[in-house]
Amino acid sequence: MINSPACRISRLCSPALLLLLAVLPGCAPSPHDLVARGKNDELRRVLEKNAAASVTARDRKEKTALHAAVSSENRPAMEMLAEHGADINAADITGMTPLHVAAMLGRAAEAEWLLDHGVRVEARDAFGDTPAHTAAVFGQGGVLQVLVQRGAALEVPNSAGKTPIVLARDNRQERVVSLIESLQAGRASTAPGGGV
Repeated sequence: MINSPACRISRLCSPALLLLLAVLPGCAPSPHDLVARGKNDELRRVLEKNAAASVTARDRKEKTALHAAVSSENRPAMEMLAEHGADINAADITGMTPLHVAAMLGRAAEAEWLLDHGVRVEARDAFGDTPAHTAAVFGQGGVLQVLVQRGAALEVPNSAGKTPIVLARDNRQERVVSLIESLQAGRASTAPGGGV
């Protein structure tokens, strides 16, 4: 079981002790650990044995293995998890989806993959932030461009009433502020009656 006492202890131990703990019953590496360490062959075996439990397993922050795969840029693991039914819109304890993680970490290729697989571009976390808000806060212009190209709104406020450009200004992300201004100007000039 992933949350057994031995597994919780293993997160605090040295690699040598981890090897010892690995032989304890009920303390197999979690799908999250396998993904983060790039152990895709082991992940495949785990998924073949019990895909339902593996793709729905949560860590202490309620993140899924897909969150970990996006974070570690592990595309093969993303593919395997999706093939075995992983919820691409799964939210963690703060409401962050894998797309929010991609936005926070600047993982544009992973964001595109998620969008190609039907992730909700306007998913909201516990603070009402969409992935576009998250990209703006963390200065991830590349991901923000991908999100906007795929239909993300830049004018939508979060729970605090702040739009992505306001959050970018608040966090001194000047390049992202310029990018958003440029994107908004481009939208205005292509809107009916909105340009030259």
